Amino acid sequence: MGPKIQFWPEKIMNNDVINKGPIRPLLICNLAPESFSELGKSTHVDQLIGRLQRLAALGFNSIDLGAQSTAPRREKIISGEEEKDRFEDMLSGVWKKAPTLLNQFKIISLDTFRIETFNQVAVNLRQKGYTGQLWFNDVSGRFHDVNEKLVLELSSLIGPFTYICCHNRVQSREETPLHWQAPLPSNNEYGPQFDPVQEQQLFFSQALFHFQTLGPLLGSEITVVFDPCFGFAKGLAENEELLLRVEELMKVLILNLKFQSNPQILWGISRKSFLRARVEAQLENRITEDSFSIPKLNMEDLQRYSEYFHWEEIQKLKSWIQRNNYSGLLWWRLHDENLARLFLSFCR
Repeated sequence: MGPKIQFWPEKIMNNDVINKGPIRPLLICNLAPESFSELGKSTHVDQLIGRLQRLAALGFNSIDLGAQSTAPRREKIISGEEEKDRFEDMLSGVWKKAPTLLNQFKIISLDTFRIETFNQVAVNLRQKGYTGQLWFNDVSGRFHDVNEKLVLELSSLIGPFTYICCHNRVQSREETPLHWQAPLPSNNEYGPQFDPVQEQQLFFSQALFHFQTLGPLLGSEITVVFDPCFGFAKGLAENEELLLRVEELMKVLILNLKFQSNPQILWGISRKSFLRARVEAQLENRITEDSFSIPKLNMEDLQRYSEYFHWEEIQKLKSWIQRNNYSGLLWWRLHDENLARLFLSFCR
């Protein structure tokens, strides 16, 4: 057996700037039993309460809750009613057993591709007494549905909210969990060779045009965050190229967020399959070069070791922000609170 691989120092530095600065963490809480990652998974009320208590004790105040897995190769699509029931059962349990816990978080993001689910769960949170910000993390990419009528209806029920506009290529909301089956754009649309950054530019320029039509509702009733949505309807090579060209990608996102005075971007690559592929490739190279054997890693090992590359990529973003005096916010969606604490310690 080869040497033990260890990427992280065992001691995590304390930090007291978790919710300040240009990079802010949005911690994932998975409510779906079919979720691909065990880290952050809470499929029983007591598990969820335990995770929320830990996050609150560490100082985190922003969470992202999801009740439907959208990991690639997952073919099970639960109904809208089942998704709403998962949210309601878990959140009602939290209110009953720990009535003050959810209000320790200033932001609760609801990760769903269904407008009806967001509407019902958000309204119920308000009725229960949640006073923080509510975010609609819409991974479908179907931003055209978020029109003036919908914004006014939602804001009249829950107050001003934030909408996360995610890049995706699915043709309908219900196809979102099967995003990995969505066909890639043909080269003819973009010239002789497909350019993923150019395609992001086209998508978000259309989003810019759409959200500008909301006029005075922007900022007062709805705030928009752009997410390039790594891993959704994208192949391995496309994800890697977007990361390689991070400076171009960030400029595209900021340019098309000019309808808001304070641009906000969401970045989520935590435990993605293309990072796990990097781990496998690196191990194969080491076996070849160093002539020692490493036992086959299971999924949890691959996910854990992929955080090393996650760490590298977020450091690149930090460097870009410092060089370009970025004045907006970069929301960092991730599973591992220790990774967030470690990184933010170095940002002090």
